Amino acid sequence: MATLNIKVHPSFHQKTLKDFFDFYHVGKKNQYKLTLQGVYIDGKKAVTQHHIEQGQTITIELEDMILPMAAKAPIEVIYEDDDLLIVNKPIDLLVHTDGIAKDDLNQRVTYYMARKGYKQEVLPAHRLDKDTSGMVIYAKHILALSYLSYLFESHQMEKTYVALTTPNLRQKKGRIDKAIGASRHEDKQIINDQGQSALSLYEVIEQNPDYARLKVSILGGRKHQIRVHLAFIGHPILGDKLYGGLSYERLALHFHQVSFVHPTSLVKVNFESKVPF
Repeated sequence: MATLNIKVHPSFHQKTLKDFFDFYHVGKKNQYKLTLQGVYIDGKKAVTQHHIEQGQTITIELEDMILPMAAKAPIEVIYEDDDLLIVNKPIDLLVHTDGIAKDDLNQRVTYYMARKGYKQEVLPAHRLDKDTSGMVIYAKHILALSYLSYLFESHQMEKTYVALTTPNLRQKKGRIDKAIGASRHEDKQIINDQGQSALSLYEVIEQNPDYARLKVSILGGRKHQIRVHLAFIGHPILGDKLYGGLSYERLALHFHQVSFVHPTSLVKVNFESKVPF
């Protein structure tokens, strides 16, 4: 059985084990499951009502899993520690299986971790469209997954994309605050006042007669958000056939930079992925 060991951060001093789990947004059902499997404070069996102190070690027993079949394909690792795995997703690759494709990023990550002897399911805290490249952040255990998923959902991840669009934008910086919903008539997303709120902030960082290079930060993370928003202002992403973009060798959209508070050090970290266009 694998174990997860976490040194108690000063911010949890004299808090209960339940407070600790709540900070990571672990649900009540999973808190019960973990304590049933085995949670220890400095080697002594603990329950959620137990108080913890700075410098103590919380040990959580994790049940070994039989990992699914995985694609034997390489991955590009940007960063890895005991909690996180950040990989670079190429274009034309799904994060999650669609039940048809024989290869996806999750399978590649599973194969990578299995080769290292890891017996836990490593899951992504978010996703990217098939045609978008860039970083995908994986969690190595349930605390990290619950925590990172919450950061994404509560807009506490600072996400920056780079995109190429048609040139001659009227403004060097802009704000697109338009709700997005699914089209009833086509397999695409549209601006819809009854849709989900979405905010995109863009800045032109390069411009020439052929294209404009934009840095785009988003709140919301709606499906196709950047693609829909940039098309709405008349500057669709190059290579985006679905939303009227000009012909290009690929969809020119890349998840370039992310900043967030690390789950165990509780220090803000920043990661970047090289833009391939």
